[in-house]
Amino acid sequence: MRAPRSEPRSDHTRRYLLLVAVNLPYVLAQAALSVLVALYATRALGLPASAASLLFVVNTVIVSGCSTVVTAHLAPKAPPRAVATGYLVMAAGMGAFMLPALPSLAFTAWVALVTAITLFSVAEILLGPALSELSVSLTPDAAGGFTQGLYQFSWAIGMVAAPALFTLLLEAGPLLPWGAEALACLLAVAAAPALKTPDRHRRRNPH
Repeated sequence: MRAPRSEPRSDHTRRYLLLVAVNLPYVLAQAALSVLVALYATRALGLPASAASLLFVVNTVIVSGCSTVVTAHLAPKAPPRAVATGYLVMAAGMGAFMLPALPSLAFTAWVALVTAITLFSVAEILLGPALSELSVSLTPDAAGGFTQGLYQFSWAIGMVAAPALFTLLLEAGPLLPWGAEALACLLAVAAAPALKTPDRHRRRNPH
């Protein structure tokens, strides 16, 4: 029996470029943790600087306490599903960050922020290992220098653009940066099912 036809190289490239695009909301979310959270808490919500420090501690505790289990047992086994789930959770976290900026919900600031950073942390645990796994397994050439360069490019461009982007959006309105990131996460959810890795367990000589 003949072996199944392999995908054209152009299809591999398109699929990897999709991964690069899907990775961008995660990169921006990572930048938001270091750039946007403190500005938002102090400038937009009027909270003390210690609020941002508390949120960073909550994030660190959740990620350090749970990431090993998720990395070992969940995310790498079904990366596209983990990516979709992670971005759904991330979008919910962005929505929670938005709540205290609404005048009628300003009193929820502390509860909303702790909820938001908890959701953010869970999403980070799901997305980090899954996206890393896809970056080296999505296509047959994924571990090569050129494709890895594309993946690293998404990190570079996201980290460079994030500070100016988030600052501009925050100045335009406290809801805008979180809303934009939530929309990007939802677009990534829609794209995640296309990030299917080749079946590396396919039998080479079926009988």
